[in-house]
Amino acid sequence: MISCFNFRTQKRKDEAEKERLFLKNGGLLLEALVASCDGKCNPIRSFSSEELMKATNNYDPQRVIAEDSFFILYSGVLQDRPVSVKRYYEESGFELSGLAINDIVIGSQMSAHNNALKLLGCCLETKYPTIVYEFMGDKTLSQFIDDTNGTHGPLLSWKHRIKIAMGIANGVAYLHNALSRPVIHRDIKPPFIVLDQEFNAKLFDFSLSIAIPDGQSYVNDVVGLEIGELIETVDASILDEGIELQDLLPFATLARSCVCDEAEDRPTMIHVAKELKQIYQSVPVVSSPTS
Repeated sequence: MISCFNFRTQKRKDEAEKERLFLKNGGLLLEALVASCDGKCNPIRSFSSEELMKATNNYDPQRVIAEDSFFILYSGVLQDRPVSVKRYYEESGFELSGLAINDIVIGSQMSAHNNALKLLGCCLETKYPTIVYEFMGDKTLSQFIDDTNGTHGPLLSWKHRIKIAMGIANGVAYLHNALSRPVIHRDIKPPFIVLDQEFNAKLFDFSLSIAIPDGQSYVNDVVGLEIGELIETVDASILDEGIELQDLLPFATLARSCVCDEAEDRPTMIHVAKELKQIYQSVPVVSSPTS
């Protein structure tokens, strides 16, 4: 009797906590949506915490697609549909509600673009909102270019690399120009770029993105990318394809212009995307070199 009573009491407490988190996170999300886009975003479905636990097999480590200091992206199956589930660390030591809410607000506006994972919905019953995306693959760009252990993953052909860069540029150009207010991403890096089977790049993390204030054309931030001599920065596998160094100059010139210290000297992302498309179209189709 006592055991049954304690179980029921704990269950009621758990349900009350879920309701509290739902109301808190829902209020924050609604406020952010109104501020960002007057509530005119793509529909966002609501999922329960139990649904997402089941979808990811209790957040099985074998289902991890990508991992960061603040979140883990899992693959899963929800209502017979493959999905990706982004779970923020509840014990990170940081208050992550703002990051998760921002991620949903910007991500929902980016869902219409081919170079972003489509945001299907979220769970507001968890400490920080858990985000559900369409599933487009379980590989990230970092798995192809990461050399931290002295070994590469599968190698990418030069044409595939340009295609990935072009997709990223298209996604960022949309972020800059097509939303209700221009948004700066601020945290583009290989683990945050999912690649589908055709090497189309899909952005999915917008937690650190910020809107440009009214009346301004840019925001001040640190410009990163170390540019060395071309021969020192080129992956040797590209040269193994028969690509000459002079063939890489248009790309290198474009890359250098993107990291100029002065904002007025940097090209717009629309220009970058157009230039990359021209470069991509000029590269012959060559099969990826073997690893």
